[in-house]
Amino acid sequence: MSKTAENLTNGQINAQKRANKKKRKKIFKTIIILVIVLSVAVFALHKFGIIGKKDMAQASTLTTYTVSTRSITEVLTSSGTIEPNDQYTINALVNGEIIGDYFEEGDTVIEDQLLYKIDSDNLNSSVTRAENSLKNANNSLNDALENREKLNVESEVSGIVKKLHVELGDEINAGALVADVVDNSVMCIDIPFMEVDCVGISVGDLATLTFDSHEEAVGTVTEISPVSHVNSLGVSVRDVTISVKNTGSITTSSKAHAKIGDAYCTSDAVFYNNDEGQVFAKVSGTVAEIIFDEGSYIKKNQKIIRLESEDLEEQIDKLRDTVTEAEDALEDANDAFDNYNIEAPITGKVISKSYKTGDTLSGGQNSSNTLAVIYDMSALKFTMNIDELDIDKLDKGQDVIITCDSRTGEEYHGTITNISIQGSTTSGTTVYPVEVTIENVEDIDKRTVSEDGTINKVYKTGMTSTEKTYALISENNTPDGTVYTYSDEISITVTPDGSIYDGEKLLNEYLGGTYTQGANFYTFSDDYSTMNLEVQNDKKMLRPGMNIDAEIIVEKRENVIAVPLAAVGRGNVVKVIKATESTDKETDEKSTEKEENSGKNSSENMPEIRPENMPQGMPENMPTDMEGFTPPEGMGGERPIRENEGSIPSRNAGNKSGYGTADINTEYEEVRVTVGISDDDFVEITSGLEEGDVVIVDTSNLATASQETPFGMMGGMGGMGGGAMMGGGMPNMGGGNRAGGMGGGPMMGR
Repeated sequence: MSKTAENLTNGQINAQKRANKKKRKKIFKTIIILVIVLSVAVFALHKFGIIGKKDMAQASTLTTYTVSTRSITEVLTSSGTIEPNDQYTINALVNGEIIGDYFEEGDTVIEDQLLYKIDSDNLNSSVTRAENSLKNANNSLNDALENREKLNVESEVSGIVKKLHVELGDEINAGALVADVVDNSVMCIDIPFMEVDCVGISVGDLATLTFDSHEEAVGTVTEISPVSHVNSLGVSVRDVTISVKNTGSITTSSKAHAKIGDAYCTSDAVFYNNDEGQVFAKVSGTVAEIIFDEGSYIKKNQKIIRLESEDLEEQIDKLRDTVTEAEDALEDANDAFDNYNIEAPITGKVISKSYKTGDTLSGGQNSSNTLAVIYDMSALKFTMNIDELDIDKLDKGQDVIITCDSRTGEEYHGTITNISIQGSTTSGTTVYPVEVTIENVEDIDKRTVSEDGTINKVYKTGMTSTEKTYALISENNTPDGTVYTYSDEISITVTPDGSIYDGEKLLNEYLGGTYTQGANFYTFSDDYSTMNLEVQNDKKMLRPGMNIDAEIIVEKRENVIAVPLAAVGRGNVVKVIKATESTDKETDEKSTEKEENSGKNSSENMPEIRPENMPQGMPENMPTDMEGFTPPEGMGGERPIRENEGSIPSRNAGNKSGYGTADINTEYEEVRVTVGISDDDFVEITSGLEEGDVVIVDTSNLATASQETPFGMMGGMGGMGGGAMMGGGMPNMGGGNRAGGMGGGPMMGR
């Protein structure tokens, strides 16, 4: 930090930084008018003897300021460049001819809306091959999974496990015999009866069985053979099947004969098991578990042993990978179709469109063909760089006042949406990026309504629109759909598939039942009896790329005691001029006398401005009289007191600007003060001074031209004839004289 800066307070340093950042931009016409007014002012002041060569520079005087109350607004300023909320560049990823485009430059498009369609006939065979590969891979995997299920060897009959043919750890092949299973809970016997007796026998009849041991058992007829045969005695017989519950004594070697009603069998027979079968392995594997041992009863479809197969598991894993690869290949083939149907990645405004129907794209994924650029204009953003000394004064949600040279006379408002915690340091100064967002929403306070019911909207980004509701005039059914007419110029067609057209233009569904086509936004009632149409206009809208200036009002205080920044020295010390009662009274009387005399110098005595008296090159239509002109403060009836400069100025002097002068040898005392907030010119004094105190302004502390100096504007006019018109006080036009007096260019202030 320089030695000069070390002598300044933090408030002064901050103010100087803000002042140095401001752009002093004024329109040429305004400057010309100001020059004319100031020329008249100088002429008048010379004429009435208010100023002269002696007054222009007093090397033997001090600059003073009479302490008063004022409003102080602490403002942080910065510049930036407008950016959209989001943006997207659409590039072509495939080759081919564009066979359809469905938007125009300037349109508002919707996310996933179809923009381009590119010829994709060459993709059909690729998709078919990918589908077939996936089908075959799935079939192979399903077969392998079924084989894995077959590792669980099941019995196909219910019964007793009569014999196991395998042991744990055995390696068996598909088709190997695993076990014998028999069902002897019920025993069956086929006994011959004479054919003539079979006429009276039916399924379900009870039969009495007599064993060789003369024991009897009751059974049930379960089947009668439809085929007869001749026995050894030449008698025609039929076999009748009888089943009987086995109590445990009946075996496959037991014999019996039977009687059914009055009919007797022709011979006895041997019992056999009700069911029996053999269990075979359907796939190869290793016996990992025996679930039912010999002699155990097993039900049909129960698992008798479990096999394991590492080869089969490896096969399944490979087949699963094959299926995944086939799925990816099919997805890629279908995605390739998506590349041929190009959709909007975001909802936004089309900034540029480079290709149309009939154009041919080449280069594929390695090309740099830009088809279109879309900006999300739902909000605009820019970044302010804020000094580390000021960053803690900001919070999210704070209002930001925005102006733009490209939008003269317009004021916009944004909101702080992000304050970065990471700053950047240059030459020992650290700044932090602060993001400001301007929402593209209506500023309700600026809404107006025309006599015909049209609503005129103004959006915070500067966009305007007109919105009007139309009643349905007629409804007509046509082969293309239903046509709804709302005015001589508006006819809407609703097709059977629900598409909506304004003439030949397809309306794209936007948000919440709103449809858009270009800058037009349509909303319909459910029965189409009314239609609301909003037409947007972006002529006054901030646009991406525009340079803006921004201000953030950090704090504003009313009626506070304040002094010029240059009056406060290092350590917050102020030089206060000692006053005496006699000098106060004497000066008060002179001040009153001068105020009374100054009333004679009103605006009606100002010299008339005539074309022949104007400088060469002035506009011909400039005003040639002073009617309605209010001279700057300090002129006419309120000109400053300039006499007795060697005396101590009164604390009640009539100097409206607050500035004055005192002899270089005037006595003063140093007073330590407590300071508050500051603006570009003044600093709040919270303790140490009272209203009416006269302090010395150290002009060496005026680090920028925006600081106020007494009669600074007049210093700038001293060289009008020689081309030095902008010297002295003129550079202060951008900052303005907040005291409202002659110094520092009050007429060009904010």
